[in-house]
This record gives sequence, C-alpha cells and structure tokens, in this order.
Amino acid sequence: MNECSALLLLASYLLNTTFRRLRGSPIYLMFCHLSVINLFDLSFSVLLSLLFVANGKWTFGEEWCRVNATVQEFSQIYTLLTLILMSVERAVGLAIDTPPTPDTVKEYVIVIPSPITIFSVFSIFHGFASLVIASPSATSLVPVKAFRNRYVCATGSGAPLGYILTRLALYIACLCVLLVCISLIFKKRGEHSLPQHFHEYSDFICKTCAMQEHLSRAKLVTLLVSVFILVEGPYLSICFSYEVRFSLNMPDIPQDADTLVTSLKFLFPLLSPICILFWCSDISVYIKKLFSCRTYDPPCVNGQSTNRCKGELEIFSLVALQQLHTMCKVEADFDFSDFLSKKSIVRFTLPGELPITSSPS
Repeated sequence: MNECSALLLLASYLLNTTFRRLRGSPIYLMFCHLSVINLFDLSFSVLLSLLFVANGKWTFGEEWCRVNATVQEFSQIYTLLTLILMSVERAVGLAIDTPPTPDTVKEYVIVIPSPITIFSVFSIFHGFASLVIASPSATSLVPVKAFRNRYVCATGSGAPLGYILTRLALYIACLCVLLVCISLIFKKRGEHSLPQHFHEYSDFICKTCAMQEHLSRAKLVTLLVSVFILVEGPYLSICFSYEVRFSLNMPDIPQDADTLVTSLKFLFPLLSPICILFWCSDISVYIKKLFSCRTYDPPCVNGQSTNRCKGELEIFSLVALQQLHTMCKVEADFDFSDFLSKKSIVRFTLPGELPITSSPS
C-alpha cells in the first residue's frame, strides 16, 4: 500500500513539473506541494513505523525518536496549512465570481507575480511556520516517547502546558478557517444570466467554463479537507488527550482504539493522491502520456498538417449552445431559439484550449 502511494505521489510530482499547463495553474501547484509533503511523511514516519513493527520495539535511540516525532508534527501542520491555502484560493475565486485565468493575471502583472513565484513564497512561509511549531519536539524541552500501541514516537506526558495549548489553539483556528471556506464553496450557485447581446457570448462562455472548472476543483479541495479531518482528526484528538490526561484525570485510552486510530493516520498520504487522480481527468491523461510516451493530439508537420497547429478550430457546436442554455438562467424577454435561427458566429476559447468557433445555422 505504501509503495503504491509513493508511486502515485511521485507521478503527481512529475506531471506537475513536466507539463507547462499544470505548472502554471495555482491549484495544481498546491496539489504538487501536498504530494511532496506526503512523500516526505512516508519516507520518514511510515518507514520508521514499519521498522518499529518489524522489530517489536523502538531500537533507534532517543535522537531518532525525536526526529520521528518532529517529522510527524511538521508534516501535519504543513499539510493543514496547504489545505487552508487551497480552500482560501478556491473560496475567494468563487466569492468574487472571477476565477484566476492567464488573461486576468496578465492584466495585473505588476501587482500579481507569476503563480510559481506566489506559491513558492507561500510554501517557504508554510515550511518556516511548520518548522517553528514542530521544533520544540526536537529539543529536550518537550518529552517524547515511543508508543508500543501506536508504533510511532510522539509527545509524551509532562509537556509544558503553554506548548500544548498553543498547538491546540492553532489546530482549532485552522479548522475554523477551513469550515468557513467550505461553507462559502457550498453556498456558490451555478446560475448565470445569458447576455443580451450576441457579441458578449464569447466572454460569457469563457467565464462560465472557467467558473465550472474552478468549482470542480473547489469540490475536490473540500473532499481532501474532509478526508484529512476524518483520518487525521481522531489521531490528533488522541495525542492531545494523552498529553493532558494526567492534568485532567482522564481515563486511559484502550490499546485497540489507539492502534486503529494510528493506522488510519497513515492512510492520508495514500488517499489524497488517489482523490486527485480520479477527480482530475486531465491529470490522468497527462500521466498516461508521461509513462506510456503516448500523445492523443494529431500529428503536426511544419505547423500546417492539422487545424490544431493553425491555432484555430472550426466546429459546428449547436448542441453545446443548447446545453449552455439549460445550464444558465435565461431572462424572460430573451428568445434563445431566435438566436439559434440567426446566421451568426460565436468564437470562444475553453480554459487551456485553442479557440473554438461555433456557427449556428
């Protein structure tokens, strides 16, 4: 299972660094960051836990025990901050009803740098903040121990109360931000009014398609947040309850429950890339291209053999306009059938694709 997860994560990283379209998309860059941190978590936490299970006890000394605990804390916080960044980016795009596109970014090139620059800065900030919060586990200020029931090293009892409350407040604040962003995503409705003038259809169709794609990725982010809460939430609850158990006189945690909850924690690095790959069909297609050395585009010789090479594609798309009519909220005084009966041409461009010409007859 862990090997398959590592391969999926590696594939996600490769496709994000290989294809220009995925590198230029902010949400795909964040998926790549999430994959890299999951791979980092697998390389240290899961591997050491498997060796713990194989040996029956922790045999790597106190230093590696602190490293294991620090890596777990760092990975959890960094993953949580990355999910917050995804949720905020999706929620803001839906709230202002203008998802970020290459054209809108170019208009504000002085104010907004390239997506790679923006999210490189955020990744550095996330990494620094996560390292600061997780660094006390690497020192003697916070006691750590190897748990026989969990097969991991984590913060033990006797940790400073201020450190425990700070981490608890951080997780609660992050959870509140995630819930607010998810509520904004669910409140978004996909209803739009058709424009009254024919020459506005090009921009309208582009905006509608971009918004639908933005909303689809927002639902994927919501799914990732839900998986993180369901999988990592019980483990974090057990960790905090153990740390404050003696001060609050809480009962001991059953051994079977402790082992089960810890095993669920290791599923997130596997479930997150699976959700991304199955939800995003374009990523699946790029993975097929990457690993099978196959392309689905028509051949191009000297830039003149196909319409795709010319940069323009002529398509009769009456059905697409009819489907658009059913998707949108039509005003009472607008006769859509009258528009279809006219000899007019609408040119529009799908997100990431070449211009498409629609000519109703």
